[in-house]
Amino acid sequence: MATRSDKDKAKKPARAQKEMKPRAQSSKNRAQAQSGQGPTGLSRNLKGIRFPADRSQLVQQARKNGASTDVIRRIQGMPDRAYSNMAEVMKGSAGKK
Repeated sequence: MATRSDKDKAKKPARAQKEMKPRAQSSKNRAQAQSGQGPTGLSRNLKGIRFPADRSQLVQQARKNGASTDVIRRIQGMPDRAYSNMAEVMKGSAGKK
């Protein structure tokens, strides 16, 4: 007859497999961030920006930080207005890939 601890041991491999799935997702997020496609990548490309900032200032800062052409286009596709903080930039860039 199996003891309770034997049953728990049998479940551990299944738990380990479940934990690996989020890691694969986080690798995808890291790839997006490095390419500037995700929110982290956009904020990295805008490092040093002073708010409030308008779209042209965002583009200028992204170029200064060596942003890719895709990131520059994404920013240029945002509404032309003053952004008070990075959260507003993220909202303005949503869907502008």
